[in-house]
Amino acid sequence: MTVGERITQHRKNQQLSQESLGEALGVSRQAISKWESDATLPEVEKLVAMSRLFHVPVGVLLGVEEAQPEEPSQLDERQLAMVEEIVSRYLNVREGAQKSQTARQNRKQGLFALAVLMLACAVLLGAYRNLKWKIDGMGDEFRENIERVKSSVEIQMDSLAGRVEDILRAQNQLTAVYAVEREAVDVGADTITFRLSATPKTFEPGMKATFVAESSGTTEQAAQGEGPDFSAELTCPLSDSIALSVCFQRGETLETQLLEVVTGAERGTMLYCSSASYDRERPGGVPEGGLFCIGRNEVGASFSLYDPAYSDAVYAQGAEIGYFVNSKPAFTMEAGPAVTFSSGGDDFEVILPETCFPVEEGDIIVLGAVATDNFSRQFRWAPWACQVKEGELRVVEPPAEWAQ
Repeated sequence: MTVGERITQHRKNQQLSQESLGEALGVSRQAISKWESDATLPEVEKLVAMSRLFHVPVGVLLGVEEAQPEEPSQLDERQLAMVEEIVSRYLNVREGAQKSQTARQNRKQGLFALAVLMLACAVLLGAYRNLKWKIDGMGDEFRENIERVKSSVEIQMDSLAGRVEDILRAQNQLTAVYAVEREAVDVGADTITFRLSATPKTFEPGMKATFVAESSGTTEQAAQGEGPDFSAELTCPLSDSIALSVCFQRGETLETQLLEVVTGAERGTMLYCSSASYDRERPGGVPEGGLFCIGRNEVGASFSLYDPAYSDAVYAQGAEIGYFVNSKPAFTMEAGPAVTFSSGGDDFEVILPETCFPVEEGDIIVLGAVATDNFSRQFRWAPWACQVKEGELRVVEPPAEWAQ
């Protein structure tokens, strides 16, 4: 049964018409009709108002719980009889205690009276806890149902907003189709070449197009052809952020559309270093006598290309792997490529023996690798770092120069 069918059922159980229900809730008959036909969902406050009007929890209207008979808010006849009997016994015991002359009888009767009182309290406390538990449970279910409705509405609103944004973006675009492809990277010349194409939504004879790249400077390249399909190869300086646009010219009118923002083109390579035996919580021994000591450690490093435009133009010539103090080598080993991939990536591996080297308070110790490519560029990466503080080693994030 749907939410609308449940609303219809409870409305009819209350012998209400759609008009009268709408008047009670402050909405139109058409709104009630849309709810009952499941065309729309009622707002949260309307669901709460209907639950009160129909004398059912909100969860029943939403179909997440079954209707339950109302629990009595007072003690039933059996519980009242128990309480009356307990009170009667207590009064009898009290009267007998007053007539008793011996301490022994007083003690026994007092203990019995105390037991009776404890039993009465237990019965009443149990009834109270049972009632409170049911009320709290109803409150939790009510809050959960409200949160479900709220979450559903928010998801629908976000989805609708996203669709509207996509429609507006498509309407504001000047191009019907466009494409951005990376042709080549010349690391030696510090340039990158793109192949760009764009077709305007509205083409007019005599229209011209120019492709523009903006990074550290501005590079322009006039498009080839008479249209409507314009294309060009554009070579611009390497940069980590390159904005590519197309500019259409109709007579004296110029219109520009951003096509794509290319990121990470300048450093199309990356270095990843891993240690086989380090402990992130305790990276080494505690400094004693100003020495940092650490056991044997197997360390691997990978120099790889994540930009296919680099092809085999970039490769690592070697790597320095080991321990660095304040980014300066403390104990390192030179490593040549162990495996060379067709993509131009290289793997390095070294086994660092047990070693000790001096450190001071505040020093930052890094296990890392420094690789140099065939264009003399250096790449750093560190899997962990620690700092000497108050005579102990404390794990810290590697310094910024060790981040990719």
